Amino acid sequence: MKLKTGLKGIVLILLAGTVLACAVPLPFISKILPQASETPNMTMTALYAGEYVSATPPPPIVVTSTPEAPTAAPTETPTTIPDTPTVTGTSTSTAATVPTVVPVFVTPVGGGQIRPGGYFVAQYLSTKPVLDGNWDEWTTTQYPAGYITYGYDQWTGENDLASSFRVGWDSQYLYVAAKVKDDVYAQNAQYHDIYKGDSLEILLDTDLYGDYYYDELSSDDYQLGISPGRPDVNGVREAYLWYPYRIAGPRPEVQIAAVKDVGLYRVEIAIPWALFGTTPSVGRHYGFAFSVSDNDIVISNVQESMASSVAGRHLTHPMSWGELVLGP
Repeated sequence: MKLKTGLKGIVLILLAGTVLACAVPLPFISKILPQASETPNMTMTALYAGEYVSATPPPPIVVTSTPEAPTAAPTETPTTIPDTPTVTGTSTSTAATVPTVVPVFVTPVGGGQIRPGGYFVAQYLSTKPVLDGNWDEWTTTQYPAGYITYGYDQWTGENDLASSFRVGWDSQYLYVAAKVKDDVYAQNAQYHDIYKGDSLEILLDTDLYGDYYYDELSSDDYQLGISPGRPDVNGVREAYLWYPYRIAGPRPEVQIAAVKDVGLYRVEIAIPWALFGTTPSVGRHYGFAFSVSDNDIVISNVQESMASSVAGRHLTHPMSWGELVLGP
């Protein structure tokens, strides 16, 4: 009887030890067992998705509204209109009941149809323009950029924001000259925030015919911003490339000149073709849009409105952009 009682005691002691071991984790066990992971930071996760490799998030997409009434439209068209493109290509599916559409990159026949965003011609310049902010020596076509594509409710008329521009080129540079009507010049932002002040923007699709029907941004699409000067046109001028993300950053190789007049400012820009990773040639076509942003609050960095050469400009939809051809 004593033996049985002793065995019962030992069993009870062992059971109590087991319970305590489950309730109180031992230090050496906690070091061996994997710990619960923290909630993933989805912002940082997104930085490494796709081609984005920068630690700085992209600037906000600045086009979020459609103008109630356009104020201007490009009026120049080429005398010879390219042939209508022929769409060819196939789609594939991974399962008979759940088809997956694969983007097809198509080269339009005979140069393709004109994009709805307008058609602009850059004239070849045998003599490099003097970059002094005065475009009197330019003889290329002057195009309006007056579609209010963002902040229409903040826009008070042409004196608040309106623009016209000219385009030229040679073997080294793409040249853009702009005249911007703006009753209040306000630019205190810098680097990737320059769009929050008075500034210019150029969109260029360098492989227009390679992805003519692909309506998403790709690595051959470029978004370049230009600041005419901070805090005024006599101050620091800078260019910033927002897209493609993998090469985003300041672009000091872009040459900028600007002058201020009553109720307006003028800008001349020389952009190396090397920045766009393309080699120019007569007759080459690019996707293109020119826009200007406005801020009338001198003490604050905010984009109040945007005027563009393209009525339906949408940053992430290249098919909404216009078309630029390099003329002789």
